[in-house]
Amino acid sequence: MPSLPPVNREAETLEEGSFERRVFWAVIAVLGLVVVALLPLWWAVAATVPVVLLAWWLAYESRWVRRRFKPEASASSETGDKHAA
Repeated sequence: MPSLPPVNREAETLEEGSFERRVFWAVIAVLGLVVVALLPLWWAVAATVPVVLLAWWLAYESRWVRRRFKPEASASSETGDKHAA
């Protein structure tokens, strides 16, 4: 049986926020482990800030994640209101 679309916009927004949150924490986990494994302690602590900034940018600001993993969402959000008549 095919699944029905969300009844309201709030449910759709929660799902998108959840996806972005998962991407954010996944990037922090992977890059954090790499940094801890490769750098001495104080360098790893200092490298945490750029790792968090990169994870935030990838998850919330980059359209690459949406296009790559959610193609149906990027098709409607890329045009936005700029091209509306």
